[in-house]
Amino acid sequence: MVAGLVGRSDTACLADLEALDPTFSKAAEDTANLQIAASLGVEGDPPLWTWEAWMAIGAERGFGFICFVCLAFPEEFGLPPTVPVGPAPVESGTDPRLELSIRELQPVFISRFVSKHGVDSILRDSDQSLRIHAYSLWDGYPDALQLIETAERLLAWFHGIEGYVSLSSDFEYAFPRILCKSGHAAVPRSAA
Repeated sequence: MVAGLVGRSDTACLADLEALDPTFSKAAEDTANLQIAASLGVEGDPPLWTWEAWMAIGAERGFGFICFVCLAFPEEFGLPPTVPVGPAPVESGTDPRLELSIRELQPVFISRFVSKHGVDSILRDSDQSLRIHAYSLWDGYPDALQLIETAERLLAWFHGIEGYVSLSSDFEYAFPRILCKSGHAAVPRSAA
């Protein structure tokens, strides 16, 4: 689970990593990642860490220039397209890390929530916007399940649905938090 070396998501093959670097040790990398994660306040276990957490860990470990937007939308910055090695993660709806996809500009998660609770929604934000708002309520890095729970609580608060623990903050709270953190997640000094 060394982000950004070989493969996309966590689908890198250990054999590929070892072929590129015979000194590669999964145990050593896992230990280093866990130590950095603890120092950054990353929540949960590695299989549930979001890309924001992995980007922060990679930046702190000195994995070079990291710019998620540049990697996700290279053509908009005049950069050559990045072609990751290995299979892409399957968007089956069963992986909590993909539930609030940052690339998803449609209200898929929001629509499912509204349908489940039988409420009419005037909310026109995308799942990406909801993810950013949910992330802004955390000081550190929530894992994927915590992020989903926070998003559901935000939507429940917005629609006045009972039975959810209320949030003391609302959507207006997100903007100053995002500005203070230089982004929706805390950005390490070593990251661009």
